Amino acid sequence: MRNFKNFIVVALLLSFVFIPNFSRAANKQAYDDASLREAINSAGENEVIELTANISLVSPIEFTDKTITINGAGHTITKADNWSTDSANGSLLTAGSGARLNLINLTLTNAQKYGVQAYNGGYVSLDNVTISDCAYGGVLVNAGTVEVKNLFLKKNGGEGYNNGIEIAKGESLSGSESNPKLVMNGTISSTETDQVIYVDINDPIGSFDIVNTDTTVDKVLVSGDKLVVTDQNNNILYQSNQIEDIDSLGVVGETFKKNVMVNIQLLDKSTVVVVREGDVLSKDDLISRIDFASLGFTDYTLDGFYLDPEFTTEYDYSTAFTNDITLYAKITINQPAQDVTPKTGIGSIVEISLLVIVASLVGIVALRKKLS
Repeated sequence: MRNFKNFIVVALLLSFVFIPNFSRAANKQAYDDASLREAINSAGENEVIELTANISLVSPIEFTDKTITINGAGHTITKADNWSTDSANGSLLTAGSGARLNLINLTLTNAQKYGVQAYNGGYVSLDNVTISDCAYGGVLVNAGTVEVKNLFLKKNGGEGYNNGIEIAKGESLSGSESNPKLVMNGTISSTETDQVIYVDINDPIGSFDIVNTDTTVDKVLVSGDKLVVTDQNNNILYQSNQIEDIDSLGVVGETFKKNVMVNIQLLDKSTVVVVREGDVLSKDDLISRIDFASLGFTDYTLDGFYLDPEFTTEYDYSTAFTNDITLYAKITINQPAQDVTPKTGIGSIVEISLLVIVASLVGIVALRKKLS
C-alpha cells in the first residue's frame, strides 16, 4: 500500500512538471515561410501561431473563413528578395471573407503593396503592430474591417507621399455588400503627419463606417473635407487627404468639434475651463468644472457669470460655445462671524489677574498717600 501511495505522489508531481509543457505546445509555431503557411492552412478555429524567428515571405499569404492570431513575439514579417506572385494582391497578409486575423507584437515591412489587408468582409485587429516601408501603404481596408488597438506607422507609400491606412473598395468589389469599416479601440502613432489615413475617392466605396469605441484613446473624426486623428485631449494629431464631396461619399462617423477655452476671472485669480465647440453649459455645469479649493476659495458665494467685469450683462447659459471667451464670476468671499463668546481660557484669566493686580497697586498707592 505504501508503494502504491508513493507511486501516486510521484505521478502527481510528474503531471505538474509536464502539464505546462503540454499547454505551451498547444500554440503552433512558425520560423520561416513554409512553416507559417502550413500553420495557417492547418489551423483550427481560434488558433494561435507564435513566431520564433523573423520570416521572409516569397508570396502573399491570404486565408478565409477562420479566426487566427499571429503573435509575432517581437519578430518581423517582410518580403523576401525572391518574392514572386501572379496575384493582384501584393499584401504580406490578407484576411478574406469570413476570416479574422489578430496580429499582436509584430512588425510588417517592405511589402510589395500593403503590410496587411482586410478584404471583402475580412477582419483585421492590430495590437502592438509596427508597419513600415510598404510600397503602396501600411494597411488596406478593402471592403473589410480593421480594428486599431495599438498601431505604429512609419513611412509607407511611394516616393513623395505617405499612406498609412487606406480606406478603399476596389472595382472588383463594386457589387459586394461589404463596405470598409475602421474601428478605433486604442492608440495610433506615426512618424508622418499627412495621410495617416487615406481615402481612395476613385474607388466605388459607396459608404464606409468609422467607429470610435467608448474606451479608445485616439479617435478618427470627420472634419470638413478630411478625416482627423485626435488624442484624448481632442488635439488633432494627423489628418487624411482631402476628400472631395465627402457628404455624398456616405461617411458614417462622429464629427470633430474643436476645443473652446473659457477663461473665467474670479476676483484677482483666473482659471480655464475647456469645452467642446457647440457645448451648452448651465451655471451649475460651469461651477462644477472649477476647482475652487486649488484657487484658495473655501467659503464663498457665486451669483453668476458675466460678460463684463462690472457684472452688468450676465452670460446667456443657453448659448453654445463656439469660440474662446472670457467670463467674469461674481463671487463674494464670506467673512467669518465675530466671536462674541466671553473668554474663559488661560489667556483671559491672566488678563483678569493683571487687571486685579494693577487695581490693587493703584489702591495701595492711594491709601498710603491718604495715611501720610
